Amino acid sequence: FIRLITFLALFASLLSAQFPTAEAVFNKCIEGTGGRAVYEKTNAILGSGTIEFVGTGVRGTVVVATARPDKADMWMELNRVGKIHAGAGNGVVWQISEMRGPRLLVGEERDSLLRHIAIDNLLRWRETFGDAKVDGEETVDCKACWRMVPRSSSSAHR
Repeated sequence: FIRLITFLALFASLLSAQFPTAEAVFNKCIEGTGGRAVYEKTNAILGSGTIEFVGTGVRGTVVVATARPDKADMWMELNRVGKIHAGAGNGVVWQISEMRGPRLLVGEERDSLLRHIAIDNLLRWRETFGDAKVDGEETVDCKACWRMVPRSSSSAHR
């Protein structure tokens, strides 16, 4: 019986050791996209891609333009949701969506958008995404990716 418990404890520790830490994943992402110095001296970014909310069937396209210190424009077009245009500048954060119409974002919703549009948000990943843990691997577009989930109830990742 003690051998079985020892084996199960060893097996459990091996399973938990197979995933990298969230910090290691973010560091690899930072290095793979130019390194810390590039993020620190970049003043503006324009990016586009696709977005999917796994398990909901909602997916679409996104275009984001962001500039220091707090300027941004984001356009998303999502099936089942419609078009969303959001932006920030001079402390004002707003959103126009087909579902909710135009509105100013305030409080945590405003703060969350400002954290996520920051050019150096990967350098400050704990502030941006909260305390995270890698809990598995998934395939996205035929590529293996780590799945990360928050571990705390911090407002940073709501």
